[in-house]
Amino acid sequence: MTSQEFAARVANAPTAVMNSVPAVSAPTVRLASVSRPKRPRRGLIVGGAALFLFLVVVFLLLTSRRSGAEDVSPTQPIRLPKASGHSGPTTVKARPPPVPGAPTSTPSNAGPLVAEEPPGAGNTTPTHGTPTDEPESVGEYPKETTFVLDSKRHVLRVPLDLVAFSRLDASVGYSFWGMTQAKWVADPLIHEPSPRREPLVFFLLSGDAVRPEVREGTVSRNPITLQGVRAISLFTLGEPTREDLSPQSVYLRKVNTEDQQRFTFHPEPMRISARKGFLIQGLDARQTYALSLVPRGEGVFLRGRAHGPAAQVACLEWSPHEAAPGTGAPGTYAEQPLQLLISEWREARVRGIRGLRCAFIDDASFDNEGEAEVRVTPWEKTRRPSPANHEEAERLALQGQRLARSGQHHDAFLLAEDCLRIAPEQPDCLVLSGGMQVLLGRTEAALERYRTFVKRHPNHPEARSVNEILQTYGQTNSGKTPPSLGR
Repeated sequence: MTSQEFAARVANAPTAVMNSVPAVSAPTVRLASVSRPKRPRRGLIVGGAALFLFLVVVFLLLTSRRSGAEDVSPTQPIRLPKASGHSGPTTVKARPPPVPGAPTSTPSNAGPLVAEEPPGAGNTTPTHGTPTDEPESVGEYPKETTFVLDSKRHVLRVPLDLVAFSRLDASVGYSFWGMTQAKWVADPLIHEPSPRREPLVFFLLSGDAVRPEVREGTVSRNPITLQGVRAISLFTLGEPTREDLSPQSVYLRKVNTEDQQRFTFHPEPMRISARKGFLIQGLDARQTYALSLVPRGEGVFLRGRAHGPAAQVACLEWSPHEAAPGTGAPGTYAEQPLQLLISEWREARVRGIRGLRCAFIDDASFDNEGEAEVRVTPWEKTRRPSPANHEEAERLALQGQRLARSGQHHDAFLLAEDCLRIAPEQPDCLVLSGGMQVLLGRTEAALERYRTFVKRHPNHPEARSVNEILQTYGQTNSGKTPPSLGR
């Protein structure tokens, strides 16, 4: 084929047009025209937003309803807003959790939660020895006449911040006394409340060499000699008062020296609460009572058995109203609650009170053991002596002899007289009474005790010595003091 023929055929042949409608036998697909419809996607977004808004509204509604009443935990207190007149937060006592097996429904008559003020919300003066939630020991007289004191439970604890004299030399002796504005009766026959401005001041001695029978006592104008002492605590008993009680001066001086210390005792901040003591109530204010202390078993040990048994308890007057002492008439002193010590070796007599709280005095109770009984009996001046009790008389004689050896002649004499009231012919008590009265300057009374001893006990081992004293003194009768056999 020539070039002319080829050109003519090309010119007469049909041509294919791009992007034209395809033939039926060979359709073409336009990719640009294929797309996802937009209306369904827009509906999903709107639906999701509506669901989210609905959930938010429901959550807000639930939150607003719960904010008005919070759950009360049965074991945790809830703090309430401070109320006017209170100095601290107030707590609410929630009901305790239900006991397993008990019904959980709330009774219809259940009371509301009770708001309670926190400790110290008031403005009263703090008192040492604040009681715990332990139930109080209470005895009712005359249903009971013997009341048992536990040396671990019924203890008035003396804290360290009541130490008035510290760092003392236990190897030297000290003279100890106090000065008060009122004239105290050193040894009243009957204790009773009386108007006065100064409460009784107690002391507690610290030191390994201090004897148990002299470990606690009351401060008086008459100096006493202390041995083996390392520290002295001073305090008074009772709840805070609103009275302007006068301070008191207490002195301590080394024996045979001019080395003297003075301590000013302020009653209010140096008080110990007696609420942990055993409460004896039901007494008649018109009746006089005799109070005695009797150990149980081997006795009471407040510092271990190596230091010997304790022999005293402190008692504070109790009133059914439990109010602070009131003021008297204009120009008179307030009537302070009666305070006293009860000892094993002599009974105490009280009048004009309706009850007592009694307890041991100690600086700690973890090593205490033993019990003692406080016995209450009516007392009359004309009452007859009790029947002879030889066992009790012998115990009193031993206590008196121990006091005599420690130089407490007056207390030993009083103990001997208590012994003779129980057993008028007890030989050891007759000799002890006579010997102590010799040392106290009561010569005639001492000789009378010696004569009774010789007459009732002529075969006693000490009868010969007592006879010699009586014969020697009777022959000379020169006013010389006879020797003492009471030691």
